[in-house]
Amino acid sequence: MILTNEQMDVVEDEICKSREIIEKETGRKVIHFCYPNGNYNECIKEIVAKSYKSACTTRTGFISKGSDIYSLNRIGINEEMVTDWRGNFSKYVFMFSLFIESVRR
Repeated sequence: MILTNEQMDVVEDEICKSREIIEKETGRKVIHFCYPNGNYNECIKEIVAKSYKSACTTRTGFISKGSDIYSLNRIGINEEMVTDWRGNFSKYVFMFSLFIESVRR
């Protein structure tokens, strides 16, 4: 579902019901939200802010102390960003990958 294509009552219902389903299935409280497909607007942010502590988008980028906690950027992680030439996790490869991402922005 693309939230920005729906009426606000449908959006509110979808946000609440999805949370209930996830909490029931996992047995854990859900406190953070991710916008489906990264699509949101100010009205949707307001609905999310009523029930969640933060929300992330699909926009690539870092966050800072001044970032809007209901439209947080994120860094996508893939296998090449975290593994060495033997296929093992490497914190050094990961740190280098994050550095490269920060330089690109």
